[in-house]
Amino acid sequence: NTIVIYTADQGFFLGDHGLYDKRFMMEETLKMPFLVRWPAAVKPGTVNTDLITNVDFAAFFADAAGAPQPANWQGRSFLPNITTGFPVSTGGVMIKGDLTNPDKIYNLTKVTATSISGNQLIASNRSYTMADNVVVYEYRNGSYYLSSAQRVQEKGLSLTGWYDKAESNGGRIRIVVAK
Repeated sequence: NTIVIYTADQGFFLGDHGLYDKRFMMEETLKMPFLVRWPAAVKPGTVNTDLITNVDFAAFFADAAGAPQPANWQGRSFLPNITTGFPVSTGGVMIKGDLTNPDKIYNLTKVTATSISGNQLIASNRSYTMADNVVVYEYRNGSYYLSSAQRVQEKGLSLTGWYDKAESNGGRIRIVVAK
């Protein structure tokens, strides 16, 4: 459950453009690294090119810890963007993918479930296999927080899962949202 993050202050250029400082609005000074190692939630090798700023960091840290974000914070958590590749927003799941590679874009299908048993999401009289890297969110106070299958099962929350294709074709539950 350990999260390792590497980031830095604004970029720096040394002599580029004949200048020596970081206060000028040049591309080199605007880029900041943000590397995350969190094997329980972020697939190794994941690359996300979404635009974030340092005002988003606190919201990310709170989200990762499962803490609510105070209303007066200006930043937005980008945790769902790096844990699933599918940004989660109020009202459902948005598909995000590379339009140049249609194999990476999935049409997710919604299923309402009653419980979780092992790696199975139980819906009425049918069960669905959850992916090894299934991502579970709890919806609380108008926001989504990263959670676990065990935690949402213990709390007895209503469950909704999204799967990518028929199980007979290798499909799995990829996202579970508990309310």
